Amino acid sequence: MKTTTDLEVLRHSPHLYCWGRIIKIYDINEHYAIIEAEQTSRNLHEGQIDFHAYVNGKTCHVYTQTFDDALIHCIAYRNFEYNQASWMSMAAHKLLCEK
Repeated sequence: MKTTTDLEVLRHSPHLYCWGRIIKIYDINEHYAIIEAEQTSRNLHEGQIDFHAYVNGKTCHVYTQTFDDALIHCIAYRNFEYNQASWMSMAAHKLLCEK
């Protein structure tokens, strides 16, 4: 069975998700979506819950351990180049989420 990260395909066929079992797809607005998924036995971290970020229907090629981090990455990814988005999302996480 062919798996995918294509968001539109996954909306109709969540069992095709390549990183595990989709728990929920969150549509934030017209730009952002986040997939909450449990990693399955075909991955190294079986049972771990991850959040995968999407901007304008395309994967950001990143997963995080919290919804907040995924949303921060979505915002950074939409507003910066890919390499800058990673650094900006890490900086924003430190400012907003760490105590």
